[in-house]
Amino acid sequence: MVRNIVSLLGLFLLLSVGVVSAGDWEKEKDAVAAAEEWLTIIDDGKYVESWKEAAQYFKNAVKQEQWEHSLQAVRSALG
Repeated sequence: MVRNIVSLLGLFLLLSVGVVSAGDWEKEKDAVAAAEEWLTIIDDGKYVESWKEAAQYFKNAVKQEQWEHSLQAVRSALG
Protein backbone atom coordinates (compact mmCIF):
# COMPACT_ATOMS: atom_id res chain seq x y z
CA MET A 1 0.00 0.00 0.00
CA VAL A 2 2.72 2.47 0.97
CA ARG A 3 4.70 1.41 -2.07
CA ASN A 4 1.71 2.18 -4.33
CA ILE A 5 1.25 5.62 -2.78
CA VAL A 6 4.94 6.41 -3.17
CA SER A 7 4.84 5.20 -6.78
CA LEU A 8 1.79 7.33 -7.57
CA LEU A 9 3.36 10.34 -5.90
CA GLY A 10 6.53 9.84 -7.95
CA LEU A 11 4.49 9.54 -11.15
CA PHE A 12 2.57 12.69 -10.27
CA LEU A 13 5.81 14.60 -9.67
CA LEU A 14 7.26 13.44 -12.99
CA LEU A 15 4.13 14.49 -14.86
CA SER A 16 4.10 17.84 -13.06
CA VAL A 17 7.68 18.52 -14.14
CA GLY A 18 6.68 17.81 -17.74
CA VAL A 19 3.83 20.30 -17.59
CA VAL A 20 6.02 22.97 -16.02
CA SER A 21 8.72 22.36 -18.59
CA ALA A 22 6.23 22.77 -21.43
CA GLY A 23 4.98 26.02 -19.88
CA ASP A 24 8.51 27.26 -19.38
CA TRP A 25 9.31 26.46 -23.00
CA GLU A 26 6.41 28.64 -24.17
CA LYS A 27 7.54 31.45 -21.89
CA GLU A 28 11.07 31.15 -23.23
CA LYS A 29 9.79 31.20 -26.81
CA ASP A 30 7.77 34.36 -26.07
CA ALA A 31 10.76 36.00 -24.37
CA VAL A 32 13.03 35.30 -27.34
CA ALA A 33 10.44 36.74 -29.75
CA ALA A 34 10.12 39.90 -27.62
CA ALA A 35 13.91 40.28 -27.44
CA GLU A 36 14.21 39.91 -31.22
CA GLU A 37 11.55 42.58 -31.74
CA TRP A 38 13.37 44.91 -29.35
CA LEU A 39 16.70 44.33 -31.10
CA THR A 40 15.05 45.09 -34.44
CA ILE A 41 14.03 48.48 -33.06
CA ILE A 42 17.67 49.10 -32.13
CA ASP A 43 18.89 47.88 -35.53
CA ASP A 44 16.51 50.37 -37.13
CA GLY A 45 18.25 53.16 -35.18
CA LYS A 46 15.20 53.90 -33.01
CA TYR A 47 17.18 54.19 -29.80
CA VAL A 48 14.70 56.33 -27.86
CA GLU A 49 11.88 53.95 -28.78
CA SER A 50 13.98 50.97 -27.66
CA TRP A 51 14.52 52.63 -24.29
CA LYS A 52 10.78 53.31 -23.97
CA GLU A 53 10.01 49.66 -24.78
CA ALA A 54 12.54 48.35 -22.24
CA ALA A 55 11.61 46.95 -18.85
CA GLN A 56 11.27 49.32 -15.92
CA TYR A 57 14.31 47.75 -14.26
CA PHE A 58 16.39 48.72 -17.29
CA LYS A 59 14.95 52.25 -17.36
CA ASN A 60 15.81 52.69 -13.69
CA ALA A 61 19.40 51.59 -14.33
CA VAL A 62 20.07 53.56 -17.53
CA LYS A 63 18.78 57.03 -18.35
CA GLN A 64 17.32 57.57 -21.79
CA GLU A 65 20.05 60.01 -22.82
CA GLN A 66 22.79 57.63 -21.65
CA TRP A 67 21.25 54.80 -23.63
CA GLU A 68 20.91 56.86 -26.78
CA HIS A 69 24.47 58.22 -26.62
CA SER A 70 25.96 54.81 -25.83
CA LEU A 71 24.23 53.17 -28.76
CA GLN A 72 25.19 55.97 -31.12
CA ALA A 73 28.82 55.65 -30.09
CA VAL A 74 28.90 51.87 -30.37
CA ARG A 75 26.93 51.66 -33.60
CA SER A 76 28.98 54.36 -35.33
CA ALA A 77 32.20 52.57 -34.35
CA LEU A 78 30.91 49.24 -35.67
CA GLY A 79 29.32 50.66 -38.80
